Amino acid sequence: MLYSESFEDKSQALQREYWFKKVLKQRTKKEAFLREQGVLINK
Repeated sequence: MLYSESFEDKSQALQREYWFKKVLKQRTKKEAFLREQGVLINK
């Protein structure tokens, strides 16, 4: 899976990475988030 975001500073990037890994732990939540961002998910 490829998904990327860019941030102005490293602190924001690390916070977002933590959020993505910890909050979106469930596959259904992660897939819903990626669909909202326009990412195509192939199964």
